[in-house]
Amino acid sequence: MPLLQLPNNITINYRLEGEGPETVVLVNGLADDLETWAVQVPALLKAGFREGWSVWGATETGEEQNADRGRKFGTGLMDKMFSRFFSASDPKKGKAACFDNRGIGASSSPPGPYSAIMLATDVRALILSLNVTQYHLLGVSMGGMIAQAYVLEYAIGKQRTAPSPLSVTLACTYAAPGPFCTRMFALWADMAQILRPT
Repeated sequence: MPLLQLPNNITINYRLEGEGPETVVLVNGLADDLETWAVQVPALLKAGFREGWSVWGATETGEEQNADRGRKFGTGLMDKMFSRFFSASDPKKGKAACFDNRGIGASSSPPGPYSAIMLATDVRALILSLNVTQYHLLGVSMGGMIAQAYVLEYAIGKQRTAPSPLSVTLACTYAAPGPFCTRMFALWADMAQILRPT
């Protein structure tokens, strides 16, 4: 895997596959490395991208066809997410970029804690370093939080310092943790203290 030394002195392990003008930038969830996308990236590149899609379950053809499609192709998260990019007609070829967030896989692991905006800064540096200008941003779980932080901080408004994505897809994520996640994170912190080697 190539390693990219970012301007913020973080080394990011990444993979860029395919060819074409548009890129899908895939942002991982908590503790996932770039191999999370090992099955999806080849299928995505084979299918190509398409313009103009409808939200799963809300197309002009009605709910029943989508229900049938779910039964035929599976109703898993990835089937639903990638319905955006799969195309039966006129696919556009493109690239897929996936990477290890800092602290995961072969990327740098500087001391934490890490914030969504800190990880979004890494995404920005990666996009700029790879000279990606036409891209779709897709974040899963914690990756969705990172994608939101990236767009709000760097890709929209007057202070934009990175190209705006053509689209943003957020899956299994939130903008701020609710009571359940807050309790879960506190439990994880307690467990880490108990299990930390002395």
